[in-house]
Amino acid sequence: MAALPGFYQEYTQVTGKLSQLSEQADQLDRERKGLITWFKLLKESDQIYKSLSTMPDLRARLTDELVRDIRRNFTQRGLDALAEDAEHFRAQFDEITRERDSRVAAGHEAFGEVKQRYRNWLAAMGVERSDFPAHYSPVEHELSYEDMYQQAKSLAVGHLDHSTERFKSLDLDLRKARRIHFQKLTQEERTTLADLERQRANLQAALNAAREWLLHVDLAQAEDLDEQAKSIAGIGQTLDEVDKAIRGLILRPILPQTPEEQKVMSLLSGRRDADLTELVLSAGDELDLTGLVTGLVGLYQGNQIAIKVQKRA
Repeated sequence: MAALPGFYQEYTQVTGKLSQLSEQADQLDRERKGLITWFKLLKESDQIYKSLSTMPDLRARLTDELVRDIRRNFTQRGLDALAEDAEHFRAQFDEITRERDSRVAAGHEAFGEVKQRYRNWLAAMGVERSDFPAHYSPVEHELSYEDMYQQAKSLAVGHLDHSTERFKSLDLDLRKARRIHFQKLTQEERTTLADLERQRANLQAALNAAREWLLHVDLAQAEDLDEQAKSIAGIGQTLDEVDKAIRGLILRPILPQTPEEQKVMSLLSGRRDADLTELVLSAGDELDLTGLVTGLVGLYQGNQIAIKVQKRA
C-alpha cells in the first residue's frame, strides 16, 4: 500500500504529458491543415494573377495591396490561426475573382452587341449569310475586335465581288443586245436598251466607289456604315432590275420575219443541229448560200438558234 502514492504521482505526470502531447498534436494538425489551405490559396492566386493580364488595376490590387496585407499578417501572427487567416484572405481573393468575372461577362456582352450590329449591317447590304465566327477572348481583347472587323469586312468584300461578277455578266448581255440583237428590237425596245446602257455606267461607278470605300474603311471608326450599306444594297437591286429587263430583250425568241428566215426554220424542223453544207443541199433551188446565211443570221439575231463556227483541221 505504501507504493500507491508513488504510482499515483507517476500516473498523474504521465497523464499530464499525454494531455500536453495531445494539445501539441492538435496544434500541429491545425497548422498542417492551415498550411494545406494556404498552399491551395497560393496556387489559386497564381491562376488569378495570370487571368488578370488585361486588368492591370485588379492585378495591382492583388500583388500590391493583398500580398502586402498577407506579409504583414504573417509578421504579426506567425503560424497562429493559419486556417482562419487563409479563409479571411480567400474572401478577398474571391472578391477580386468576382470583379474579374463581372468584367469578363460585360466584355462578352459588349462584344456580342457590336457583333450583332455588324451582322445587321451585312444583312442590310444584301449579304445572304451575314453570320461570322468571331468570338471574344478577354485575354486578347483588342485582337478579338480586330478579328471581328476583318471577318465582317471580308464578307462585305465577298458580297461586292459577287455583285461585280453579276455586273460583268450583264455587261456582256448588253453588248450582245447592241451588237447582235439590235436589228430585231422594236423602237421601244431600243429605247429600253439605251436606258439600260446608261444604268450600266452608273452601276460601274457605284461598284468602283463601294470597293474603294471598303478597301480603306476602318469599320471601328466609320460613321457612314448605314449609308454605305444602303448604297451597296441599291447596287444589288439595280442589278436585279437590269437583269430582268435585259432578259426580256435578248432571251425572248422572235418569230421568223423574212422569207429566208422562214425557209431556214423549215429546213431545221425536226433537227437539233445541222451542218451548213447539209442545209445548202437541202434547200435546193429555193435558197442559195447567200440567202441561207441571211436567214441564219436573222434567226440568230431573233434568238431562235445558236451558231457555232468550227475551223477545219
